[in-house]
Amino acid sequence: FEENPILYCEVCDTAVHQICYGIATIPEGDWVCRACTGVSTRTTHKSLEPRACCLCTVPRGALKPTSCGKWCHLFCSNWLPETYVPDAAAQEPVEGIEDLAPARFQMTCTVCRTRDGACIQCSHGKCIASVHPMCAFLTGQHRMEERGVPGEEWCEYLSYCVKHSKIRNESTRASHSHGNKLEAPQVAEEGEEQEPGLERGQRRHQMQEEQGQRQVQERK
Repeated sequence: FEENPILYCEVCDTAVHQICYGIATIPEGDWVCRACTGVSTRTTHKSLEPRACCLCTVPRGALKPTSCGKWCHLFCSNWLPETYVPDAAAQEPVEGIEDLAPARFQMTCTVCRTRDGACIQCSHGKCIASVHPMCAFLTGQHRMEERGVPGEEWCEYLSYCVKHSKIRNESTRASHSHGNKLEAPQVAEEGEEQEPGLERGQRRHQMQEEQGQRQVQERK
């Protein structure tokens, strides 16, 4: 859209929307993302040492500084219930990194197979499949839903593993063919593992004090 154009960083070639990334005004000359600020535009994409997101293993991308001196993708911060951005216009700094539940860093991502960064879990029933939000998005196989109510300042984020993404996609197609509204499944399938995991809290009240109080609890 004209009111929200895409800009490309002259150093790392990352593409962002002006409003989504918090760019107040578009410069007349070269534009560089926050992660490349201070880096010469003559630096080639291949020779650049990329900054790392502290929440996943994917290099580069739309990174923003955190309040604790690290960097993270805005996308990753949106999908973790503990993290938030108090300044919606500037979209930085990302807060809540130090409040992340320790258990998130002990989970193995089902995509990159590492324990680096913080994971979220499948929103289906008691499924405990874990994944980095960015890893899930890049595969194109994980269903990721953002649910909000018009006029309300909150949004619920739901992510599903590959298995339950297929189930929900099939349910959606079947529901649409019958003209019915899809209801989110709440009960685990028969034979589903009942191991403890992290609860998925209701997502994203935009009020800062509520966001700071959100914590992930162990599922009993």
